[in-house]
Amino acid sequence: MAVNMYTILALAAVLAPVASQETIHARCTLEPTGDNRVIGYVDFIDHPLYGLYVDVIIQDAEPGTHGVHVHTYGDLSDKATGTATGGHYNPYAEEHGCYPGPRKVGDMGNVIVNADGKGQYVELENSLMRLRGETNVLGRGLIFHMLEDNCVRTPAGDVSAGPRQAQCVIGRVKPDAAKTRLVLAAWKDRARAKQILGIVNGTLL
Repeated sequence: MAVNMYTILALAAVLAPVASQETIHARCTLEPTGDNRVIGYVDFIDHPLYGLYVDVIIQDAEPGTHGVHVHTYGDLSDKATGTATGGHYNPYAEEHGCYPGPRKVGDMGNVIVNADGKGQYVELENSLMRLRGETNVLGRGLIFHMLEDNCVRTPAGDVSAGPRQAQCVIGRVKPDAAKTRLVLAAWKDRARAKQILGIVNGTLL
């Protein structure tokens, strides 16, 4: 049966709102730069109403506080220093900052790593960074830094986190139904979010 162009356009108009309402999942699997040993991953769940959930899991890092950000390019070709990912993703020409305050789209915050080299950092409802629309970070790079981000809104603050110890590219993945249920429950019960998500020693913002 022949399908004319008008039918195709009509179907597209019907399906477009459905697509815009879907929950999108992504993951970024960290690779150490140079002689560093840091590994881990970052999970993203973008809900059309609640915003973006970000879960950073770190292993084999030096104990202390470490900045983490989304960078402009998904280019991991500089295996030694990670600089091919460019600067913090900044489509609105904003000044540096940290979530949840005024900031660049790619500015996040700090992972606190314990004596065992493990850390977790969670952003529950990031409405600025998304996996859709004009601030879509799919295909962009993510960097785990050696030092703490001081979150100061100056050019010096922008580079305060120092050398890049691990890098990855954010890519779309198959939805994780079990994790989605937990995150939805946390979104709906913010007061109990840390308990619902099972965060023991990590940071939840």
